[in-house]
Amino acid sequence: MNRKTFGFCTTLLMFLGLAFSFFIWLGVTNAKGTVLFSLHLFTDFSFADIALRSAPGEKCYSGIIGIGCYIFFVLLLLGNNNSGKVNRLPGILFLLFLTVLLGFEIYTIVLVQQGNFTGQHLRIPILLFLASLYLYRKGRLASRNI
Repeated sequence: MNRKTFGFCTTLLMFLGLAFSFFIWLGVTNAKGTVLFSLHLFTDFSFADIALRSAPGEKCYSGIIGIGCYIFFVLLLLGNNNSGKVNRLPGILFLLFLTVLLGFEIYTIVLVQQGNFTGQHLRIPILLFLASLYLYRKGRLASRNI
């Protein structure tokens, strides 16, 4: 992949990750044993919102699409041949963190399907974007130095 295409793809995935983890959420509901998905424009813009046990009255909104975009973003950065001089540890750690978040999102969707969802959620879109921006800048600087 040439440098221009690589830059476009990583930038696109980074901003899609922001859009689908901060502005557009996947609504998950259980209708008589069937899980229904719908897109919702989120209006509660918070830096971080965490409820690991329960939050009564909370509807299930998932950022799983945004997390998927961030995972592809990190995989693209780690697989780039031009970033050989970059320390890959931050990217690998971010990928592990995203995998944990993906597991939590899948867990909440399973809870919705079983009818046991009590409001658990983990929303940290700004932190995810800042971490991806850090990796993006680090990768761009390394590809210029090669």
